[in-house]
Amino acid sequence: MLGRLKAAAYLALVAFIGKVGAKSEACETCNCFWRSTDGKDRKYIDCSGLGLTEIPSGINTWVHNLALQGNDIEDLGLTTTLGSETLEGIEHINLSNNPIRNVTSGFFDVVPNLKSLMLHHTEIHTLPSDVFDPLT
Repeated sequence: MLGRLKAAAYLALVAFIGKVGAKSEACETCNCFWRSTDGKDRKYIDCSGLGLTEIPSGINTWVHNLALQGNDIEDLGLTTTLGSETLEGIEHINLSNNPIRNVTSGFFDVVPNLKSLMLHHTEIHTLPSDVFDPLT
């Protein structure tokens, strides 16, 4: 019985380490790290100031904070996306200091739990009236 408990505990630990240690494809380009806040471990992807013209692909669903400020992203929706997978973990996105001119309807559909979005110092003049509809 003790042997089975040890084996089960070992498998649970391996599964946990696999998730914690797993890297997003985006981590090949950006700085990825874990930070403990409010007693929870949260994953951050920092792509700030890298001269990116699009959002890196392969952002995992458990990412909490996505920093994209200070890049060369001009469009949200036509040429760059957050991907097609729902990113339930993302609560914060910083897209400030990018020359963003266009945001299409549906761009934020994949981040239903978004709590803060920074778009200051961009070149956005108008937004589609339904661009934030999927957000609560």
